[in-house]
Amino acid sequence: MIFEEQSVQLINPAHDNQLALMVEPLEQNEHLTAVRRNPFYSAIWIKKGEGRFRVDLADWPFSDNSMLFYT
Repeated sequence: MIFEEQSVQLINPAHDNQLALMVEPLEQNEHLTAVRRNPFYSAIWIKKGEGRFRVDLADWPFSDNSMLFYT
């Protein structure tokens, strides 16, 4: 798969070259523990593993082959 090793970014020239889409791999041991406020949508594909995804004070469990979406 092309995204296994590198990031891919799509820029929207109609909107001052704003980032339209970015696909990037996460390292196996990289943790997403910081509070984030982003002006875009995010999707994370969990290919293998399990854990809990905390959003707005609620915990959502995930396991192998899960997609997580947040704004």
